[in-house]
Amino acid sequence: MIRVDVSNVVPPGLMNLMSAQRRQATLQKVAESARLKWVQLAGKGLKASSASYIEGLSPVKMSTGRATITLTGRLPNMIEHGWDGGDMRNTLLGPGARNRKPTKDKKGNITGWYNTIPFRHGTPKSSGRNFMPMGGAEAKALDASMGSPVQMALGQQVYKAAKALRPTHSMLTTTPAGAVYQTQWGGRMKNDMSIPKLKPHHATNIYAGMVRQRETYKEKTQTQYTTFRRISTNVKNGWFHPGIRARNIAKEVQKHVERVAPKAFARAMLEALNGG
Repeated sequence: MIRVDVSNVVPPGLMNLMSAQRRQATLQKVAESARLKWVQLAGKGLKASSASYIEGLSPVKMSTGRATITLTGRLPNMIEHGWDGGDMRNTLLGPGARNRKPTKDKKGNITGWYNTIPFRHGTPKSSGRNFMPMGGAEAKALDASMGSPVQMALGQQVYKAAKALRPTHSMLTTTPAGAVYQTQWGGRMKNDMSIPKLKPHHATNIYAGMVRQRETYKEKTQTQYTTFRRISTNVKNGWFHPGIRARNIAKEVQKHVERVAPKAFARAMLEALNGG
């Protein structure tokens, strides 16, 4: 949460020359500038995690004399403040985890928990800013860079197969409870043995089971490629994360506010004095 005190930007006596409405409007302009700067810094400084981080930024919330921007969500805050790493089950299967479901024995007793985690994949030539391009994870494991012949060859092999999949899409269906979106599943990518497994303990390559999702928004068709991995408390290997380095983007946003707020309020004060 970003809070910056601007009460000492100009002397209180001069600040009172502005109407409460003008002060509030100026404060909102500064806050909107701060949120835009926050988004820009995240987009520039982050890659695959940028979309998730930016989604965690709340709109500017205004109250009398105060503007607040909040970073919400577990992953965005891990990126912001850092995380030492560990078993992802504590995060994805804990009491507060979204979409976790119970595993049960034949008698209906809960024996554990599981969750299905979606992973999006970019096309081979995508930037990797929002999600890893096809072939990128394997290239990284082989110390090859994005755009290298290794990455492009693997990526094109996966992409060719992915484009040929029968599409998966959502349908608006009427049920007794009302209208809901239901997924109509299409084709799924098979486990191509010529594509290397990313880690020795993996049973398949990371693209096995991929679906090609096609949705139309405002007369434009969007395609995304997604795989799903199951995490369970009943399986103990894998899902260990090495940790996340703190980005401290909010501190840079605070510096931005401290730079722009004096100018914004000084300009507003002059406009008030000049009757503007």
